[in-house]
Amino acid sequence: QQVVDLLGPGVVGLDDDGVEVDIGRRLLRAGMTVAVAESITGGGVGARLVGVPGASAWFLGGLVTYATATKVSLAGLDPSGLEAHGPVSAWTAEALATAAADRLGADMGLAVTGVAGPATQGGQPVGTLWLAVVGPDGRPRSREVTLPGRDRAAVQEYAAAAALTMLHRALVRLTA
Repeated sequence: QQVVDLLGPGVVGLDDDGVEVDIGRRLLRAGMTVAVAESITGGGVGARLVGVPGASAWFLGGLVTYATATKVSLAGLDPSGLEAHGPVSAWTAEALATAAADRLGADMGLAVTGVAGPATQGGQPVGTLWLAVVGPDGRPRSREVTLPGRDRAAVQEYAAAAALTMLHRALVRLTA
């Protein structure tokens, strides 16, 4: 308990509780919901969220938009925007986060896209991630993360963790 007291808000979980448990607590307390759009992780973010008991109260579901064409057909992204910006970009991540929230009727949307490898995609090197979150204000926020020298599975696992961390930080700001 002394360590928890010293670290304060830096502690998001104890024992086996990951960041997704605190995400659920915060969403539940705020009466908010979240939906995800995933490319690189292929459902890994959603899988971590549904692992939290009671997730059905705050997690509405997700869009797995692994193929570029699916970003258009399932998430409704503008094909010309995708062509101009590429599937791994701030534009795409923000559009996916917005689409997840809009299409599933959630208060918040989270998106992750990137290059797991073994080859580059759209001129982006392996390990490039774009993450985005959109909140109740409807304004998406994105960031790029680069993980050089990692294998495919490690990039995908890290991408899911990084996306959940971004969502958690947004929730901390909203619910503090």
